[in-house]
Amino acid sequence: MGTSASQFSQSGIRFRIPTNLELKFE
Repeated sequence: MGTSASQFSQSGIRFRIPTNLELKFE
């Protein structure tokens, strides 16, 4: 529940809302 969740979260979030998250992450 560390690699799977991390990968899924990063990939899902990035593809889902690559606007607010990308700005916050970057």
